Amino acid sequence: MGVKMNAEKFVVDLVVKKCSGANHADINCDSSLSSLPLGSLKVLEIVHEIESKYAIDIDEKQLFEIEKVGDLVNLVSGVGSE
Repeated sequence: MGVKMNAEKFVVDLVVKKCSGANHADINCDSSLSSLPLGSLKVLEIVHEIESKYAIDIDEKQLFEIEKVGDLVNLVSGVGSE
């Protein structure tokens, strides 16, 4: 549970940082990435920072399955369970 909570905080903080004008009250794991002021480049920057922090590789197929902030969290927490 600790890994998921840490991953969730990191990912939400990162998304808030990349969304201009957004704050933590606006974004949670159920937030749709398409509803946020994020372009494709910012989403890729978020993915890159997640890969760097957690020393993981997110493959291209996984990128197309990401729809919500929680999907990004699950990519991180899923690594520990493999």
